[in-house]
Amino acid sequence: FVSSFDVKLDATDEANTRIYNALNKAGIEIPFPHMDVRLKK
Repeated sequence: FVSSFDVKLDATDEANTRIYNALNKAGIEIPFPHMDVRLKK
């Protein structure tokens, strides 16, 4: 629970950064979703 929206943004950013750094340190990569779009002529 956070007291305001501004605090929520900071708390979310801090949590995401810590998770990302921990995964990175462990050598775990997060794949980014992608989509191939093919157009027929």
